[in-house]
Parts: sequence; structure tokens; C-alpha cells
Amino acid sequence: MLRVLKMVGIVAIISGIFLLTSCSLIEPKVVEATVLVPQTVVVTEIVEKIVTATPAPATITPLVTVISTQSTSLSEPGAATPSAYVNQASTDSTSDGKMLNGLSGWCMPLGSTGPGDIDYGRYGMPVTGRPGRVEDGMNVMHIPGEYCTLIFEFSSPVGSGGKVEVKQIHNNQTFYEVDLTPSAANPNISYAHLYHNYVINPPLWGVSYLIEAVDGNGSTRWSGEILFQKTDPGLCWDGSTPDPVSMWCPKYDW
Repeated sequence: MLRVLKMVGIVAIISGIFLLTSCSLIEPKVVEATVLVPQTVVVTEIVEKIVTATPAPATITPLVTVISTQSTSLSEPGAATPSAYVNQASTDSTSDGKMLNGLSGWCMPLGSTGPGDIDYGRYGMPVTGRPGRVEDGMNVMHIPGEYCTLIFEFSSPVGSGGKVEVKQIHNNQTFYEVDLTPSAANPNISYAHLYHNYVINPPLWGVSYLIEAVDGNGSTRWSGEILFQKTDPGLCWDGSTPDPVSMWCPKYDW
């Protein structure tokens, strides 16, 4: 009996050892968990805006000139010639503003009273006007002025609805136009007053324009160049002309 008990103990001990050995030989199972992380893509969009400059047509920008709104108190057309005017029929070409091709004209000094409702085909140039003249075959008007007046004598009446167009010579473009008024005294004579600053007082010593008188039907009845010129100021110390606006000469280079 004792021997049987010993055998049972030995078997139990061997079974325990086998169980311990089996447990130690079993490797732990590792479970890998894969987590999918969504990828966020940031796209930066660059928009390129191309601006194409479109050249604008050349224009003349007027300066600022205060034009008198006062009217003259002279006699109305048909009455006796006002004493403030030189008769158009004067034979003195130095005083009545006669120029080439049936053109007459003058400019009134700065600060002069406006022309008012006067028939310049009858009365002619005011006594304070600066008459037009001819120099080297060119019609010349003396500026600066409050306004300039042009008198056209045609071979036949122009009628109403006419215009005087002032054009740039280099491109033949009209930048200024005024009404062409028929004379009540002579239907073959019409006149116009010019107020544009780049005509009567430009920031230049002189500028030439193509002047065209057009009747109401659009036909050109007179065409020619006129030089609007300021008094020659003389040269500065360096041979240049003074600034036409400030009248200053360049400073001496010390």
C-alpha cells in the first residue's frame, strides 16, 4: 500500500512538471491592430489675373480758367458802332486783325469782359483787343487771353448751324468746337469765340492748331493753321526759355 502511494505521488509530481513545462513553451500571441488614418490633402489654388492695359486716345486736359459771365452794355446789332469797337472796314491791317484767306481775329487780354451779344461781323475788334497778324506766311494770334474771336468772310452765306472745329495737327483730331454765328450785317461773314485753355492760355509759349469752319451741312468752308503765341520772353542765362507758367528760369549751378 505504501508502495502504491509513492507511485501515485511520483506520477503527480511528473504531471505537474509537464504542465509547467507546457505552459512555459506556449508563446503569447500578439494581435496587431491596423488603424487607417485618412490623409487630408490641402490644395492651394493660385489664380493669376492678367490685366492688359488698353491705351486711351490722346486727349487734351484743359486747365482751369475763370470766364467772366458779365455782358457788355454796348449797343445791339444795327445801331451805331459802339465807341469801344474798331470798325471792321478799317484799312489799317495792324489794328483790325486781318490775316490770310479772308480771316480776321483778335484775343482779349486776361480779365476782359465777355463778348456779350455783339455782331462782330459789323462792329469788328474791341479797341483793347490784341489783333491777329501774319508772320512768315502764318496766321498768328496773340495770347494769353480771356477769349479769342475769329471772323470768317466767305464767298457765299454759310447760314445757321455752322461750327468752328479746333484740331490737333499731328493727328487731325477735333478736341474743341464752338458755334459759328452768322453776321446780321453781312450774310457772308460769320464769327466764333474760343475759350478753351489750351487755345487761349496753354502751358506753352506757342501752339499751332488746324482751324476749320464747317457749315450746317457739314461742308468745310474754311481751313487753315493758326499759331496761338505768347510774347517772346527772351532767353534765360543758359540759353533756354523760362517756364511758360511760372516764368522762372533755371537756377544757377553753383
